[in-house]
Amino acid sequence: KWFCEKCERFTASVQFLRRHKFCAKIKQKCKYCGQEFLKKSELQIHQNKNHYEDVMKDPESEKFECETCGKSYVQKANYNSHIRHHQAIDEGKFTCPTCDKKFRTSTILKSHIEMLHEKKLKYICDICSKRFWGSRSMQEHRKRHANQTCQECGEKFDNTRILATHLLKQHNISVPHAGKFSCKICGKKFLKLRLLQDHKNTHTGTRPHVCDMCQKTF
Repeated sequence: KWFCEKCERFTASVQFLRRHKFCAKIKQKCKYCGQEFLKKSELQIHQNKNHYEDVMKDPESEKFECETCGKSYVQKANYNSHIRHHQAIDEGKFTCPTCDKKFRTSTILKSHIEMLHEKKLKYICDICSKRFWGSRSMQEHRKRHANQTCQECGEKFDNTRILATHLLKQHNISVPHAGKFSCKICGKKFLKLRLLQDHKNTHTGTRPHVCDMCQKTF
């Protein structure tokens, strides 16, 4: 392979390199930042990525506008893909048998049916068994279980399930399922341990809080 110093590319042969030496004369220059490209397609990709808003506002820039919805594209390939999307919907390529809504792919149709009509929640939290539509929602939910601190002794745990086991073994506090705390005296349940502790004071008559203005306890 032979290396062209002008465009910093390798060529297949000496003959091609001799013809290729004129490459500097055909470079495409970005009007917004001055960066140069060998191919027009490379320039379009660059402008679409870095100067999209400038191109859309520029009346002289070449744009491809969809006649159906008015959306514009810098790259013709993206425009063509968008047009195929409309065509697939218009042709009714993938139609929901329940609501007649049309989709461009069978995968999207399948997700629509499972989520909207079959109510399938296939992602399950391994800590509390709560179900979710998608993996991202489940992962965001799972973060709430992380880095739990025992309000009784201050020990830290990786998740609420381990904390629940600790509370039962070390402090005799029952947690029927992650996130719910049960009063041993009356069985009333609370979402937070702090609320359970305040509730326990109603059984013992303890008033741990003191007003610094009037010294009244509650």
